[in-house]
Amino acid sequence: MKIESTTFSKYRQEIYGISAIGIILLHINKYVSLLPMTTIQGKILSIIFENGNIGVDIFLILSAIGLSRSIKCNSISSFYIHRFQRVYLPYLIIAVLYFSWFDLFFRKDGLLQLFLNVTTINYWIIGDKYPLWFISFILLIYLLFPILYWSNIKYVVINKILILFFIIIEIVLYKINSPIYLHYEIALSRIPIFLLGLSISEKNFSINTRKILLIIWGGGISLIFAYMVSLPQMFIRYLLTWFGIAVVLIYIIVREKSYLYLLANIHKYIGKYSLELYINHVLLIQIIKAYKLWKYLPNTIWYIFIPVLSLFISIIIANISKQLIIFFSRIK
Repeated sequence: MKIESTTFSKYRQEIYGISAIGIILLHINKYVSLLPMTTIQGKILSIIFENGNIGVDIFLILSAIGLSRSIKCNSISSFYIHRFQRVYLPYLIIAVLYFSWFDLFFRKDGLLQLFLNVTTINYWIIGDKYPLWFISFILLIYLLFPILYWSNIKYVVINKILILFFIIIEIVLYKINSPIYLHYEIALSRIPIFLLGLSISEKNFSINTRKILLIIWGGGISLIFAYMVSLPQMFIRYLLTWFGIAVVLIYIIVREKSYLYLLANIHKYIGKYSLELYINHVLLIQIIKAYKLWKYLPNTIWYIFIPVLSLFISIIIANISKQLIIFFSRIK
């Protein structure tokens, strides 16, 4: 069996859906437990949900592959317009509503904070206190992507040097106990992971059966290391990313060898709204926290209520975004 970058693209939306589910379960599990932690089942589920953050890393790898295909088929201006329509427009609709409530009514921080939050600038000012760090991160990555892409095409070694460079920089920041590492590690650690996705997007990328088995075997070992060895958070993320890639390869193998239409269609449908789901469920949890609502429903209900309501809102936001794009295109 051979897996190429096009194989990842083939199942990209399905994997986006699985990643979104994992991230939602991770965030819910931070506040409530599906089963009591006193039981073995509860501990196992908690460990599974804790690894939902792998979904972010897989999303970034697949995004790099998708962006590479997009930039080949579009001009730079079209590339940026598409990114704005797909990422910033849905975010803007949600963010204006949420941060208007949060900054003007709940916290009463004023218009400046509203502006900083809506534009995502605030993440680079206050660090991990900003709830939507991921949007700030991918907007910056998308802005720089044409440079990263063309440098990778012209000089493949540059991308590999950049991966090593950012890992070394982060190690240095960790060693000196820099506030930059403390507040921005969650984004800094994702730069090499995104660049890895850019490497996978290369035309000649291909892994045979032997390499697939080695990656899957290594992924299992990396998961054990992540839990058994005391390491800085950045290295834990890298180990879990390896495990996440192994899981993705297993999923692709299963999909290539069997049909699983129903499950695949569910994943694909959720993947269609993966970005909106990420934004909505994070902000929904922020509202639940703000009003201390966790105690009003049984824990198990939150695992249903938050994903279902987030998906419902995501569908509405996606449709509003679509109608706005159609409206402005007609004006032109």
